[in-house]
Amino acid sequence: MVECTPWFIFGISFMLASDLPIEILIHIASFLKTSDILSCTQTCHQWTGAFETSLKGIISIRNKWKLEAISGIMASDNNIYAHNSSRIEEIQLCPWLDMSSDQLGLLQHQFRNIKRFIAPHQSLNSKTFGLGEDWELWGYSLTYLFISLERRESGKQTRAFVECLKYLTCLEHLEYTETCWAQVLNASLGDIESFHENLPSSLTYLGLDLRLCTLSLDEASRLKKFPSIPNISNVKLAIQEMDLRWLCYFARKYPNIDTMSWNSPSSMYFPDLFHDEALALFDSLPPAFSQLKTVNVDSTPGSKPSQIVFWRLLQHSNVALDTFNYCLVNDLESQGLLETNISEIICFHANTLKKVTFGTDILIDNPYTIPTALGKLNCVVDLTINGISNPISIAMIMDNCIVLKRLVLTAKKIRAPPISTSTPHGLCLLKISCAILETDFFTYISYRCRQLRWMCLDRTKIIDSVLPEVGLKIKMPYSHLAFLQLNQVRFMEVSNKSNIPLGLITLHSSCKLLHPEDPTIYRLSFTGSGPLWIQARWKYPDYTVAKMRILPKNEANYVQEAVDAVKTKTFSQYQLELKEELSRGFVDWRLAAVDRCWMSGKKTDNDVHIWRRYTTSNHDI
Repeated sequence: MVECTPWFIFGISFMLASDLPIEILIHIASFLKTSDILSCTQTCHQWTGAFETSLKGIISIRNKWKLEAISGIMASDNNIYAHNSSRIEEIQLCPWLDMSSDQLGLLQHQFRNIKRFIAPHQSLNSKTFGLGEDWELWGYSLTYLFISLERRESGKQTRAFVECLKYLTCLEHLEYTETCWAQVLNASLGDIESFHENLPSSLTYLGLDLRLCTLSLDEASRLKKFPSIPNISNVKLAIQEMDLRWLCYFARKYPNIDTMSWNSPSSMYFPDLFHDEALALFDSLPPAFSQLKTVNVDSTPGSKPSQIVFWRLLQHSNVALDTFNYCLVNDLESQGLLETNISEIICFHANTLKKVTFGTDILIDNPYTIPTALGKLNCVVDLTINGISNPISIAMIMDNCIVLKRLVLTAKKIRAPPISTSTPHGLCLLKISCAILETDFFTYISYRCRQLRWMCLDRTKIIDSVLPEVGLKIKMPYSHLAFLQLNQVRFMEVSNKSNIPLGLITLHSSCKLLHPEDPTIYRLSFTGSGPLWIQARWKYPDYTVAKMRILPKNEANYVQEAVDAVKTKTFSQYQLELKEELSRGFVDWRLAAVDRCWMSGKKTDNDVHIWRRYTTSNHDI
């Protein structure tokens, strides 16, 4: 967003104001801040309609100076917000803004059509919260609320927020974060029940990030007697400290949720988890979460006991999941969780799961560990594995996921066996990121996945032995791709100690042209029959962004003749300029067919290099 006043724009184009079409005025407005756009609506009547139309409806208060400026404008006689305040639909505060209750009250009185209000950590002053606001003004407009408050000893701020909830009759999405600095201030059962009693009936998404106190025996015995909230369908629980018996409360409270996100609390910081007592309580509960289909789990260090209890609850309720997203952090317990607990979870839901996302930063040397832990996924059609530090066996994944259609892998290295040991697979989409691949991988994929239609390689390194006469060969004879995307892909000779990628790439197939959308990124493709020659240059050996360009026909012919000269060792004088380049080798990629090819790197249309020299010679291409 441009930090300038509208007077700067007026000074340039005031003489042309009456002649500028509305489309250009709207485009000019897109570079201005919301407050500047509002100024424009009152400065020139010919611009009023265009700038009112361009208002995006968002005010972002990024610092205290911006807050003071807006407060000053609202209190002045020349209030630029007065006329168009109804167009503003979202207010975003920055962390640590420390907005007072009175300042928030001014915003509420000025902007009464707010649909989204975002107040992250320490953006609101917890000492004054509840004194000067009027939440009833947003009661019929606010649908999205993200708010963070500090729980203080008196608890009046929390009570004030709970009280305001009953006015927000249209609220659909609520994320509430509560910070406290002493365990004695953790929220009690009475606090949480009062919070739920005041939730509006329109609410469908609830996110809670707070600390909960230990339940007494009497409170634990009453957990299953509290009324439920049937309208909530999506819950996110990021509980930092929690007695695990609270899970029984949540199971009772949200009977109709279809999506649940669970951030496992850690026994490292809260040792009294009541693991056995929670498991005993589950047996006395009726089945819960009957509508649950999607579970998102983020593990934390030392959270193994809470994860075991959580999954025991789902198994007790016989939940039939179809989507499972799991993030496993690297700590002392992670290897055991991966090999035992995760395997049991997957096995229990193997016949219902259709989409699985698994991420971990555990350091594992065995490429079969993660596929073995995930086990047989008979119904999964969409699988994502983010294991950037780990090698992975793609063959074992395909053997375990026989109906898989979409596979996304982020790995250290991906291994493939000889094609003679493989059976056909119906994979349609493959995306690989940050991995080292050998050329045998592509032959394996082409042979086994003959229905593959979309392949993306992102920040990958392709390695193999390279002979100057034949280059680095990539063979995909059975692959007819609808779309091939190569983003920052480096081709390397396997024993290349200098780590310099190969700079010449030829693609043999029939492709169509894609035009670049971003001028800083060159997306390459071509029309007609191959081969297509591409030049790629890296400023440094480990520099990921390449300068790339498609060679025009005359240069491509020149390079092809030089390649032929390498094979016969009969360089002509004009071809000697490429001898050193070709001595490192080139990339020879052959596919059955490609409908569209998209290669990206840093754009270079007129890069100065030795290939340009021959165009001034008398050699006839």
